[in-house]
Amino acid sequence: MTFAWDGFLRVAEVLLDDLDSHEEAREAKSRTAISRAYYAVFCTAKAHLRDDLGHTNRRRAGLHGDVRSRIKALRGTDPRYGPVAVVLERLHASREHADYEAEWQGEDLGDVARKAVASGRQALDSLARVRDDGRH
Repeated sequence: MTFAWDGFLRVAEVLLDDLDSHEEAREAKSRTAISRAYYAVFCTAKAHLRDDLGHTNRRRAGLHGDVRSRIKALRGTDPRYGPVAVVLERLHASREHADYEAEWQGEDLGDVARKAVASGRQALDSLARVRDDGRH
């Protein structure tokens, strides 16, 4: 059975629904929600490139940048990829900050996580529309 990558976004949504129930875990939940939102979109985009468009994915080194570049390049043939490309770039930056930086600077982390999940949902919806249109 093939894993449905949008399941990561559902995990992020569950974390946000429960964000304030344990204050000591709020930051970890927010950081994890950001990361899962990114991976939901990234892995769905990677699968779309491979399964629907016949692209060969790189192994590991450079894979994230390669997927983002390919999605960005597709904007020229289908403008529906535009929002996906923008979301991937923003989520990637937020995910790196959430995963690797011990000090969070700037906007409230919970707000960033909520925006990440909302934009992740929009990107997945855009990819679903592109995929559905390609099957008809």
